[in-house]
Amino acid sequence: MNSLPPEIRVLHVDDEPNLAELTATFLHREDDRFAVESVTNVTEGLETFAAGDFHCIVSDYDMPEQTGIDFLGPVETLSR
Repeated sequence: MNSLPPEIRVLHVDDEPNLAELTATFLHREDDRFAVESVTNVTEGLETFAAGDFHCIVSDYDMPEQTGIDFLGPVETLSR
């Protein structure tokens, strides 16, 4: 029995737009249930996460505003 939803919503945060597009393409090729929404900065990532319903987040580590790990702190607060 497969317990995964028919669509797996992924928020992808990466400051490099070309890499964001490549990652979304790669994930969709791995499993067509992945629906990837990519954003190119931390602020937009937090806004998108707060407004959406995501199953997981894929984030770049090295971004200009803050690291991907630092980005997850506010995400944890928003998800409560």
